Amino acid sequence: MADRSAEFQPLKMGVGTVIWKKTVDGERMFLMGKRNTNPVGKWALPGGTMDDEVSNPKAIIKDKNIRAAAVREILEESGIFVDPNDLRITSVDDKDVKNSRYMNFGFQIEVPLDTEIDMSKATHGHEMSEWRWFREEELDPSEIFSPCIPTIKGFSQNKFQAK
Repeated sequence: MADRSAEFQPLKMGVGTVIWKKTVDGERMFLMGKRNTNPVGKWALPGGTMDDEVSNPKAIIKDKNIRAAAVREILEESGIFVDPNDLRITSVDDKDVKNSRYMNFGFQIEVPLDTEIDMSKATHGHEMSEWRWFREEELDPSEIFSPCIPTIKGFSQNKFQAK
């Protein structure tokens, strides 16, 4: 029997979160950072891969681990702390990236209007060169890190907002 193990890549888990706030005129704005890592210069949501939360392969389907990864990524990159119980799922998708298969979980969370980035609390703040609040219509899809697009679309279409 032929060895086919090289054909199958382990599944990696990723998270991304639309952090949004409603302006005084009722518009929604969401937070994105300009990447310092490949692809440099693309706008991205706070997010990344699940690592420390998943020490046991059977644990990856536990909701608290996925939410913990989203909270960790938000805090590491932006210095903003959010309550994992307030996260709402917006998308679940899978794709191949650089010889790996990723299952990505997209979340959204509304924050108070006065929420700002706190780089003094961001342990991985170097991953982004700048942070900015965007109105939905301001974004050019060609300037967005492609794994973030399903999460943004799910948010824009108000999908999956259950706890």
